[in-house]
Amino acid sequence: MQSVVNRLNYNLFLDAGLTQIWGDGTGGTSFYSATALNGVRVTVTVFGSIPAGQETRVGTYTDAIRATINF
Repeated sequence: MQSVVNRLNYNLFLDAGLTQIWGDGTGGTSFYSATALNGVRVTVTVFGSIPAGQETRVGTYTDAIRATINF
């Protein structure tokens, strides 16, 4: 995430225990997989964590995440 001039590192996880890093399945990451029937909505809950100890200023930080859904 970043503000105008500062950045914060973070990870997205597939579990509340923050043990499964959301990724593409490589480098120790996990990917989400679900089988859905036609017309059935699938909800994916994603958890975020910002590691402590990052030297940055107080402010508003934003980021955008793009997810590709294959079906």
